[in-house]
Amino acid sequence: MRVRLLFVVSLVVGTLLSACDDVGGGGGNVTPGGIWLSITSDGDAITAHVTETGRFHLFTLRGNQGTGVLSVSNGNDVSANFQLVTPLFGFSFEDGTTQADCTLSGKLKKRATMSVTVDCTTTAGLQFQLAAIPSQYVPIYEFSSSLATIAGMYSHYQSVIDIAADGTIFAQEAFTNCVINGQVNIIDPAFNVYDFQISYSSCTGPDADLNGAIFVGIGYLNEPFSPIDLVAPVTGEVDGVLVARLIIARVL
Repeated sequence: MRVRLLFVVSLVVGTLLSACDDVGGGGGNVTPGGIWLSITSDGDAITAHVTETGRFHLFTLRGNQGTGVLSVSNGNDVSANFQLVTPLFGFSFEDGTTQADCTLSGKLKKRATMSVTVDCTTTAGLQFQLAAIPSQYVPIYEFSSSLATIAGMYSHYQSVIDIAADGTIFAQEAFTNCVINGQVNIIDPAFNVYDFQISYSSCTGPDADLNGAIFVGIGYLNEPFSPIDLVAPVTGEVDGVLVARLIIARVL
């Protein structure tokens, strides 16, 4: 698979609208749920899929991914610790490593903006900042989700992903012979985020390392637009190393 994040970001940017809500209204903590987009000072783009309970999966224009739980305290303070990993097959950070420990902190305005700073340190000690520019809320998060909605056939590069009515995933990649099996589950029917789990088998050539690997992530449907796109960043272990993959598919 090759990462096509420029395509994803162009679609997401086109959906950005303004949204307002009280910050910590009523004395409680705001919910962090949403699809969030930010552009960093060095030109990278970050898209984060966050559930109402704070589970998140983020991916960058450069193909890196991180997953964890976003905690909210004091009404609208957000924080998280997570591991950022690079895509499989030849991708790395500037020091040649593929994993970094990251700390996120900042402020959240529900369904509007999230201003955070993300500081990371690679396994070799290289320090860098991932983001310091406010994330904008993408309102397609508020479309409902269901297995009936996501079921269908999707074009994924030169293969077809079949999502059945019960959420079962099947695909076979043309060049690698990889057979992909998996499952889509509903996280919250009120919101446009889905839980993904996929596994690989029968892969040949360089992709043979994927055999037996299981990847998990949070995806969404770009459903207000035609044709509909499925976007699902996933991470999993290959030979004991956590790596990133990205599913971008267009409905047939």
